[in-house]
Amino acid sequence: SWTFDVRCSAFGNMSIPSLPNDTSHAEVVLSLPVDLCLTYRVPDNLSGKLQVGHNVLVPLGSRRVSGFVTAFPAPPPRRSARTIVRILLPDPFFGENLVSLIRWVSRYYFCSFPRAFKTALPSPVRKSMKAPRVLWAAPAVPMTEVREEMERLARSAPRQAAILGVLLK
Repeated sequence: SWTFDVRCSAFGNMSIPSLPNDTSHAEVVLSLPVDLCLTYRVPDNLSGKLQVGHNVLVPLGSRRVSGFVTAFPAPPPRRSARTIVRILLPDPFFGENLVSLIRWVSRYYFCSFPRAFKTALPSPVRKSMKAPRVLWAAPAVPMTEVREEMERLARSAPRQAAILGVLLK
């Protein structure tokens, strides 16, 4: 018998038939600032452990990114799929009922499933999905003057000197 799984695509969600016993692929919404949902192959060592809601590490290009499993099993993609590296957290973050609700919301409001999914996540999780900010600082004066100031501060304001020392490392 056939079951139907809702799969994400760039133009909305659609029902795609899948075999009920196919546990070799999983749909993953990636933790990136862009709305991206990809299908990954599930390695044999994870097929008995993986569930919808797990936070996983997956390859994307030359790097590895985290994401959430939103369908398992999932229909295999037309091209060969890359493999899930590992499960990041032992317990699933959410259940299949929440994913079903989010899929309904994405169809009802005509938005992509990854966008609706990320909107439904708690704020701290969403904030961790944003691109990291890089802070870079350089002294505006020569290093000799900075060292002299550190010595002066060490006598009068040791905590400020300690902070300046950390910043210079």
